[in-house]
This record gives sequence, structure tokens and C-alpha cells, in this order.
Amino acid sequence: MHRFKKTRYLSIIYHIQILLKKLMQYLVMKKDCEMMPTEEFQDICVLGVVSSLAYRFVGDMDKMIQFCKLVDDNHKETCFRQIGAGLLDWSADKNLAIENCQKIKDPQGESWCMSVI
Repeated sequence: MHRFKKTRYLSIIYHIQILLKKLMQYLVMKKDCEMMPTEEFQDICVLGVVSSLAYRFVGDMDKMIQFCKLVDDNHKETCFRQIGAGLLDWSADKNLAIENCQKIKDPQGESWCMSVI
């Protein structure tokens, strides 16, 4: 195999491994929330995960969005609303919060995020 192709191939494999590791972390958190005994507790768990991601990774929307994409439909509203609430905790600048909500590609998710701003 040509050296350039081999290096490129290894780079692609490395990036795929990183993406899979991140996805697995979110899936574990989702599964943990699903183990809660009631819908209400599951919802609280989802809210807690998003809050934790918001406080740990200030300014990094991708982690919260990725998690919210994975949760079951009946928890998506809580999830995306909590993103909006977390944004206001990062900064009191509502325009910045709106800009960040607009990074959510799902129109309904963006709407829920905006609803708390």
C-alpha cells in the first residue's frame, strides 16, 4: 500500500474510533436514564445529563445536541429545553443563546430550545 494511502487510511480509522467512543458514552447515559422506574424520573435524568454536559463543556453545543438526538421522542422536549436553559447559564446574552439554539438542525428541537429563552 502506498505510504500516503496507508497514512490516510489510519487517520480515518482513528477518527471513526473516536466518534464511536463518544457515541457509546451518550448511549450509556441514555440507557442509564431508561433504567429509571418512571417516565418522570427518566425525564429528570435526561435533564440532569444535559445540565452536566452544559456545565462541564461550556460553549460546546455539539455534546448536548448529540445526546438529545439519541433520547426517546418522549424525552426530546425536556432535553432540548434544558439546552436552552443551560445556554442562559453560560451567558445572560439572549442573542448568543438564540444563535446557539439555531445550531440545532432539528426544527422542533430548535423551537423547544428557543422557548425557554
